Amino acid sequence: MTQATQINAQMENNPLEEQGDVGMPAWLEAVFPWSVSVTGHLGLFLVFAFVLYVSVHQAVDDTVPIVIPMFVPDASNLQQVEYKGTGNLESNTAQNLKFTTTDGWAQTESLDNVAGMLSGGPGDYMANMIAVGTDAHVGKGPGGAGNGAGGVLAPYGVPNLGGRIGTKFYGLPSAKKIVYILDHSGSMLDTFDFLRQEAIRAVNAMLPVQSFSVVMFSERESVIFPQLQRATTETKKDFASKLQNFRAQGMNDDLLDPALKAFEAAFAMQPEEICFLTDGRFDPRLIDIVTNRLNKARKVRVNTLAFVINDPTSEDQLKELARKNGGSYKFVSEKDLGK
Repeated sequence: MTQATQINAQMENNPLEEQGDVGMPAWLEAVFPWSVSVTGHLGLFLVFAFVLYVSVHQAVDDTVPIVIPMFVPDASNLQQVEYKGTGNLESNTAQNLKFTTTDGWAQTESLDNVAGMLSGGPGDYMANMIAVGTDAHVGKGPGGAGNGAGGVLAPYGVPNLGGRIGTKFYGLPSAKKIVYILDHSGSMLDTFDFLRQEAIRAVNAMLPVQSFSVVMFSERESVIFPQLQRATTETKKDFASKLQNFRAQGMNDDLLDPALKAFEAAFAMQPEEICFLTDGRFDPRLIDIVTNRLNKARKVRVNTLAFVINDPTSEDQLKELARKNGGSYKFVSEKDLGK
């Protein structure tokens, strides 16, 4: 018997024993489900804790103080509310003004504009604190804030100016919308330069809420601005430049047309006030035409100024024209020119 035969016979007589199941130990099989469950729940807990921590931390970091910047209006959007009539500026217009401007109330390098908003001069009104009205004391008395007698508190909003603005032309206060009618005839050859300087000074002192125009007349009228112009820095410079083109020349004494055409151009701009300055006489029919035709509704004040030459006839005419149209008369002497 060969060796191979012997081996086969031995294998048949001693078959291999059936091997047992190959798997994880019984203790691991019992523990494994619990360990997976605990591990999964622990992972979920850690994720939840992390999300909660991030949320709380983010909420704390977001509590940064909010800074609200100051609102600076835009000058290009300045809106003016048309004021009709000669009534109280505060009740009719001041409460409706909409300022969206930094085009500045202060357009000069002095305090004249601020003082000019008050009816008195720069030294007549003093305020000890912002909350206290003009000429008021810091006191415990009526309207005061301390131990002494005080004045009344300043009103809210735009001051009550009664339709007039503190800017003055030879002592006469101007309005929110004003037209100057200025004589430049040859009889003013020695004084016209002083008139030009005063006109430029008065216009430069205007506030941006004011509007103005100027009508020059001699033998005929010349309108510097066909419409009322807001008193901006650019307009003031333009006016000063254009006024340099005028000289004292021609004659208009006792004539109607030169002054009448000037008044018609002025009334067409619908101002609140007109200032008429001349050094001579005019046709007396002008008074009736202005009073009963051009200013029939009495919406415009007409101020008159006699310039240097004190002619009795001219003075009577100017006084009557002002009186019938709710204005004031003033004689401008050489002393007023600063000569």
